[in-house]
Amino acid sequence: MAEKKEVPAIGVQKQEVAPASTVLYNRAIAYMMQHYMDPALNRFTIADALQCSVRQLSKAFEGRSETLKSSLLLLRLHKGRALLRRYPKRPVADIARQLHFYDTKHFVRQYKKCFGHSPAAERREKIKSSLPSELENS
Repeated sequence: MAEKKEVPAIGVQKQEVAPASTVLYNRAIAYMMQHYMDPALNRFTIADALQCSVRQLSKAFEGRSETLKSSLLLLRLHKGRALLRRYPKRPVADIARQLHFYDTKHFVRQYKKCFGHSPAAERREKIKSSLPSELENS
């Protein structure tokens, strides 16, 4: 009996299936993006929501440039930057509290580390860029 050869359908390419850790990593990032405002968000709540163990979740972040904890921190810092730009008169302490930083000092320190300047400098730049050019040179 002749062996049957599997012939792919015309126009259909064979897709490579992503490793389970990459799938879990992407699901974790998506989950964090949706729930970053949750004060209880941490590796335990993320693992629980994704129905995996904390160890599996940690392994999904191994070998990547950011750990789970630093990914969440970066996400919250970028959201903080967006809030600073959108609401330039809102106190930094309010933004830090909203994003669940320990305190304003911690937020400012992490912000400087990430973006190379303080939230106040971010605001000054935002205000400067929104002024008409005649007023900038005054």
